[in-house]
Amino acid sequence: MLLDDIDLALIKELEKDARVSSDALAQSLDISSTTIRRRTRRLIQEGVIKIVAIPDLKKLGYSFIVGIQMELDQKKIEYVTKELIKHPNVRSVWTVTGRYNLTSMAVFKSTEEFSEFMRTVVGEFDGLKSVETNIYLELIGSQSR
Repeated sequence: MLLDDIDLALIKELEKDARVSSDALAQSLDISSTTIRRRTRRLIQEGVIKIVAIPDLKKLGYSFIVGIQMELDQKKIEYVTKELIKHPNVRSVWTVTGRYNLTSMAVFKSTEEFSEFMRTVVGEFDGLKSVETNIYLELIGSQSR
């Protein structure tokens, strides 16, 4: 799908506030609200954008946000990825370059919950060579508005 300037401008506006009305977007972009609705629907159907809620994890009780970097046997990456993403505390999983070949971001309500996860989930993965964790202290900035 080729995106034109209107599509890109619409995406930029939706990034600021995905709840904004079609009428407000139409006025802001100087095009009809019908065009806004049609293009938004097409962008969603084509998988270019998703309209989702981004929860405030701290307000949901998750005081620990943790990055978990793992070095795994290459043959185990796919299995570990599938297992990690099933876990309710895991928010994302990425294959990466560098010392580690898999990284994930997970959220926990306590150090005890985090420790239990590391011991009973991560620690049990076959092919795990090494692991390093980072506790995220403070979000300074984000592209998500």
